[in-house]
Amino acid sequence: GLRHQDFEGGAINYAPGSATANVVLNPRQPLVTATPATVLSGTAVHLVAGGFNNGATVRVSQTGQPDFVVTLTSGAYAWDVQVPSAASSGAVTIRAADVNSNAAAQATYTVRNVASAALTLSTLSGDHQSGAPGALLPQKLAVVVQDSSGNPAPGQTVTFAASPGAQVTPASVVTDAGGMATAALRLPVAEGVALATAQAARQVVTFSARAAAQSLTNFQALSQAVDGTLGNGADSIRQKGALLTAVASILRYHQLRNELPQPNGLADPVALNQFLKSFCVLDSQSNKICDGFISLGAGADQTVNLWRVGAFAANSVDVHIEPADLSTVRDLVASGAPVLLALNLGGLGSHFVVADGIARDGSLVIADSLFGQTSLNSYLNGFAANNIAIKGAVTGAVRLLLQAPRALGFLVSAGATVAASSASGTCGQVLQFPDTAATGAATPPRQPSALYFAHCGELSGPYQLDISAQGPWRGTFTDLSPNGTAASLSADAAGSYQVTRTGSQWTLAPLALTVAASGIANAASLTGDLAPGGLISIFGVGMAAAGSTTTVEINGESAKVLGASGFQVNAQIPFDIPPGPATVKVVSRYGTAHQQIVVSNVAPAIFAIGPSQAAITNQDNSLNAPANPASRGNWIVIYATGLGPISGSGSLRPSVTPVLAMIGGTAVTPAYAGLTPGTDGLYQVNVQLPPGLPPGLSLPLYLKQGDSASNTVSVAIQ
Repeated sequence: GLRHQDFEGGAINYAPGSATANVVLNPRQPLVTATPATVLSGTAVHLVAGGFNNGATVRVSQTGQPDFVVTLTSGAYAWDVQVPSAASSGAVTIRAADVNSNAAAQATYTVRNVASAALTLSTLSGDHQSGAPGALLPQKLAVVVQDSSGNPAPGQTVTFAASPGAQVTPASVVTDAGGMATAALRLPVAEGVALATAQAARQVVTFSARAAAQSLTNFQALSQAVDGTLGNGADSIRQKGALLTAVASILRYHQLRNELPQPNGLADPVALNQFLKSFCVLDSQSNKICDGFISLGAGADQTVNLWRVGAFAANSVDVHIEPADLSTVRDLVASGAPVLLALNLGGLGSHFVVADGIARDGSLVIADSLFGQTSLNSYLNGFAANNIAIKGAVTGAVRLLLQAPRALGFLVSAGATVAASSASGTCGQVLQFPDTAATGAATPPRQPSALYFAHCGELSGPYQLDISAQGPWRGTFTDLSPNGTAASLSADAAGSYQVTRTGSQWTLAPLALTVAASGIANAASLTGDLAPGGLISIFGVGMAAAGSTTTVEINGESAKVLGASGFQVNAQIPFDIPPGPATVKVVSRYGTAHQQIVVSNVAPAIFAIGPSQAAITNQDNSLNAPANPASRGNWIVIYATGLGPISGSGSLRPSVTPVLAMIGGTAVTPAYAGLTPGTDGLYQVNVQLPPGLPPGLSLPLYLKQGDSASNTVSVAIQ
């Protein structure tokens, strides 16, 4: 009647009805494993030494590598080994032995040199596709390289090529951890069959594709030959309603496909015109903002406000400005999206058409409500209508995304060049076209000037808004948030503004130098730990302007500025700034700002050059990485800042306060820790890796100076 139950590491015995059980623990059995058992050169193998008693001290030996000793807190140790690309084929043995007992285990894995391995190249996906002439295929070409056992072969170079007229990018790809490589194929600008090849491991595979004319099914090209006054102006829709009609055509197309709602009926020029004429929203003070049409040019032209069009379809449309190049437009149309194109017809003004197909020769098929042209090439090459020579260029492309606006943000429209940016970069594409719409009947009485539209606000900001102008200009700033405000802009010359978010609203003000709260940080760790001689980053707005100099002072002493942009200044703290509170003063064209900092004697911090990539180089000056580990016994160089005061003279200026490199819990004394010769504020720590250091491809590393420790990064060692 005795019951018995096994579990990992032992068993339980108990009798029915008994209140107690007898637990029997099996002795631990040391074990070494290698995964995979056969590994290609240039790839990694995962090793585990386990089954030892908790706290055991174990010596690990590996063929061709120095031994290392490690204490196994939990009875096991795991690490990865990157097999060099040039490694010879053969067996590698790993042995782990408890230095205080007879407990030991070993395992063997086999290295197969990739140059002599039997590799296979196979297609995964992307074959036998069809697409529009001149457009990218919807699916990338994908191949995989494997060994004879079906294991992926990463690190193999795959070369792609295409038949004449087609383009494949990139032309060369290195296989990833899964042995895969992909490339995109752009079809020739003519109907027919295109071929592409992928070559690797002395093998070639072929992809075929067909280019054929394509159009959006059931796209209705609406006419602007309807009655009614455009917007709130004096011109008729018949004369200047090309933009209105193009937008209505796109909305109607999606409505007929049941992709957009119809709260105001099916879109057409008359219905959309009436809706936008009466469109108004309330700001936070209950003031009406009625801007379905805007008028900014020197004339009185009414321009459809694209960012208000979505309200016609229950705010289910998001405006996205695309690059105004033909390849991008082809790709969008080939994906099933009609694209609004803005044209500059020179002295005739602006015109708008919808790209709704791709012809056999790769040219864009268009819906043209004014001149009735069916090919964009007609405008690019020129034609005559009503005894007027007409020729133009594409200056803008807009896609109406079938979604609620991703970020309401703000809109800037102006009769001068607009550039908006944040610390993360520019806001994207700017839409531009002439401020006077072409009528097809006569040349406007004045030379048209340009209108610019920029939409921003997907990030919290702040933003810098720059208006470039040689003379007077007008514009508007509109907060597209619920109950957002609108403001008219005007000036006699160029100007700069800052846009900040307060709660749910955007506010506009003249650009003034402002340092962000706690906006001065260690340039490596981005913390408030600062030291004499170290590099700092100062964050804010209005930090710099083209053609002017930004200066930084700390306690009245000039600090060397290494770089300055609108949102960041990098500078070096002078070496003679004493520990304690200090005042930083920043001066740019946009004003002066002060902020208090606290300086410590040392503030070690290691630089990173990517999300998981530290600024550490190997002995050959290559970047240390899991795929490029440093060998034990060799040297690494760690680049840092904040190591404090230095001593000596000449090219080597070591830090006064000693530095330790903590690698995987092991303290290593550097041969040199001080300024990098010929640099400002950049320190380097030169470390020779002990031969007995426990290896790993992602070991924690930090620097220690007295009671201060740096940020922790990863280093690859084997």
